[in-house]
Amino acid sequence: MKKSQTEFYCPDELKNVPLEMGIDEAGRGPVLGPMLYCAAFAKLNYEWPSSVNDSKQLTSDKRASILKKLEQLPVGFVVKSISAAEISAICLSRGQTSLNTISFQACQELVQRAIDEGLDIKTLYVDTVGKEESYQSLLERRFPKIKITVAAKGDSKFKCVGAASIHAKVRRDKEMEDFTFEEPNIKCDRNFGSGYPGDAVTKQWLEKNFDPVFGYPSIVRFSWNTVSMAFEQKNATALFEAPERKTVDSAFFVTRNLRSASFE
Repeated sequence: MKKSQTEFYCPDELKNVPLEMGIDEAGRGPVLGPMLYCAAFAKLNYEWPSSVNDSKQLTSDKRASILKKLEQLPVGFVVKSISAAEISAICLSRGQTSLNTISFQACQELVQRAIDEGLDIKTLYVDTVGKEESYQSLLERRFPKIKITVAAKGDSKFKCVGAASIHAKVRRDKEMEDFTFEEPNIKCDRNFGSGYPGDAVTKQWLEKNFDPVFGYPSIVRFSWNTVSMAFEQKNATALFEAPERKTVDSAFFVTRNLRSASFE
């Protein structure tokens, strides 16, 4: 399992000028696939296109069209894709790290990457995870020189957050479309549905693609209750290695009637 890295893109005209940045994610809730965190930034008080909005309010084609336009404008991005395998390993390790903590860390990594690249971030807007006040306080302690606003539905309130939301969603959809199974000789169909636990198509995929020996492939987040219940019904338990240990050929193992130390 490879640890996720941040990707950085910055037009030359955004260097050495005051900037505003917005951060949002795509894929927190799905049981399948990666979680994408994205930061979009531009000059302070930049006039973003009026079409930029919460990605959930836009069709797939509209999101792709807006992102293509944004990529032609003086707008930069920092992106972090966290795979399902990495989420599983972190959430089910001895420390029982929560998804909120993973989200907090991803957000901070995006901002820190921009700072490390020499950018002058003056204002930061973040779509909240958990309590707004706690999240904002955490970020203000980490980045005391930046004016920070954390808000619910930030992607519909601040254009820079909306731009980040669109980029994250388009990127996640593309990664799901192009997903390559790590497991050799796997025979899984690709009709994933939305990936959300409540989606009937996703539920059907989980039912059809459970292997009695190897469980699920690495596109599945094993820390989700939907998957835990499936393992219990099949009388199987997933064994994960912690992120800091050496990687092995498969992202997981399954044994019968054996509980991993990771669950203790």
